Amino acid sequence: MDILFVINEFCLVLIFFSFIEILFRKAYTLKVSLYLISSLILSILYVSILMYYTYYGAIPTFSAFKQIGQVGALTDSIVSLLQPNYLLFLIDFPILIAILIKNKEMTSRNVSKKVSLILGLASITVLTTSYTLQMKNEAINEIKMAQHLGVINNSIYLSLPISADQDEEQDTVISQEHINQIKEINPNQQAQLFGEAKGKNIIMVQLEAFQNFPIGKEIADQEITPTINELIKTSYYFPNIFQQIGKGNTSDAEFMVNTSIYPVGDRAMSQEYSEKSIPSLPKILKEHGYQSLTYHTNDVEFWNRNEMYQALGFDRVYEKSFFGTEDVISFGASDEVLYSKTLSTLEKLHQEGEPFYAHVISMSSHHPFKIPANKPQLNLPNDFENTSVKDYLQAIYYADFALGEFIRGLKDKGIWEDTLFVIYGDHYGLQLKTDQDKDLVNEMLGREYHQHLDGFNIPLIIFNPERSKGIEIQTVGGQIDIMPTITLLLGIPIDQIHFGQDLINYPNNVVGNRFYLPTGTFFNNDILFIPGESFQDGKAISLETNQPLSEFQPYFSDFERVMSLMSLSDQYVNSLPLRK
Repeated sequence: MDILFVINEFCLVLIFFSFIEILFRKAYTLKVSLYLISSLILSILYVSILMYYTYYGAIPTFSAFKQIGQVGALTDSIVSLLQPNYLLFLIDFPILIAILIKNKEMTSRNVSKKVSLILGLASITVLTTSYTLQMKNEAINEIKMAQHLGVINNSIYLSLPISADQDEEQDTVISQEHINQIKEINPNQQAQLFGEAKGKNIIMVQLEAFQNFPIGKEIADQEITPTINELIKTSYYFPNIFQQIGKGNTSDAEFMVNTSIYPVGDRAMSQEYSEKSIPSLPKILKEHGYQSLTYHTNDVEFWNRNEMYQALGFDRVYEKSFFGTEDVISFGASDEVLYSKTLSTLEKLHQEGEPFYAHVISMSSHHPFKIPANKPQLNLPNDFENTSVKDYLQAIYYADFALGEFIRGLKDKGIWEDTLFVIYGDHYGLQLKTDQDKDLVNEMLGREYHQHLDGFNIPLIIFNPERSKGIEIQTVGGQIDIMPTITLLLGIPIDQIHFGQDLINYPNNVVGNRFYLPTGTFFNNDILFIPGESFQDGKAISLETNQPLSEFQPYFSDFERVMSLMSLSDQYVNSLPLRK
């Protein structure tokens, strides 16, 4: 926050109050009521903005109201974000009412119409100037924009026609060759491991809020992820994968791994683009005889998935009506129920001999990470009691346990040896709310936990039954790279536009991000870069040491590449035709 933030936010409130004073100058009771209601609404709005920023690390815009219908399903998560000091935003309201009750003469006091008009016009002038300057010097970093304009003003500004890109997009021919040129890759070369898993079924499991750091770790001689630890021994393991989701969170992760297209950031792809005919992994696989199925224990209308799954070309959708409300954790049937009922459908497909792609979305490890006491639990030391670290680790442990039950079921039914099995995390989960939380996780890691390097680092594990020994691949990547890596192993060329790359043949990568961190953020093999108002006043953190770097100018070309790729991705998805 800086002085411009205070001035611009104050001017907006002053404009609104000036109109109240001018229009209702003599209707004292109504005027005072409007002041009080306005004060309460603004206070609630600021608390909501603060909670949103706490969770997403981003400033909400008016598009966030599209998520209002999902608030009920996320009640537990929302309540967990409330903090006692947020009440300071609301403390003025009862004080104002008490003053008005005690001193009723205040209701007869007013500002002259002329003064109100002057104040209102002056404030409009200040805001117009601010908007104009912002338009000429638009910061890349959305948080910097909000710091200059104020959070409410920023939302208004972004909704105005003047906020549209001032340089009209040139008619760029979007081709895969052009994208590969920007990415500096040449897929025409002989691809290593192409077709290694040819003809295999694909089961892809998306693990809710599953970060990479618990893998391989122990507490009190207990493995946190014993199932995954064992699986890695015979799998491809990618420890340097980072989330790239936008506001759609879990649904954006689903979208990305099935399209290799960047999410737009401040709008959920499932809500904004589900009316489009979207090239996708299910559509590629259909051309090779695969059936595509998706499994999710929540209501299919949550995040508009009912439309998104049609746009992506899934043949069958299994959701809450199929899984029921037995053994509910968070806001859907438990992972044990998810995997058990999913297994029954896959067994039938396996017996029919038709290849299938099953995308399974786990949900039990969802924030706020409350696993019932009757489920498998870690026996944690006493200093973990009443901490967010304990809740998170118990959720990860249960998710890993249920995953193990699923794998055992696949083996028992004879499906495992015919299946390419993929596991990845959708986004970060752990929130360190207290110093005790920080100390616990730092001790577990043997170093300081980094909010972004550790927070955004998600696992990617690919099991191919044709291999007997695991391989750890250090390539930096993102969720956008999962689809090209899978199709490589299946031996299926991608004949549609995609913005990721296979992580096995191309060790140099740049992974863009524009939500939870500002637009222009990227990971490469060396650094995490976060821009300021531009590249020059950004900051870089070493992936090797987790420490800031003073010199990052050599990475400017990677910054340009990421900005170009995200711009092309937006143009591409906007150009797609409507589906029938």
